Amino acid sequence: MKDADFLKLFGVLFFTAFLLALVVLMEFVINHYYGKYYKKIKNILNQLDEE
Repeated sequence: MKDADFLKLFGVLFFTAFLLALVVLMEFVINHYYGKYYKKIKNILNQLDEE
């Protein structure tokens, strides 16, 4: 196995791992913030329904 091939393979693996980590992080952040806003919106909607 040549060094160039190894570097290419490593680069692809690293890039894939980086993308996966980014997706997981985004999911976590979105769920965290969306969860807060979702509860607030739900509360507001419930209040509007009661009126």
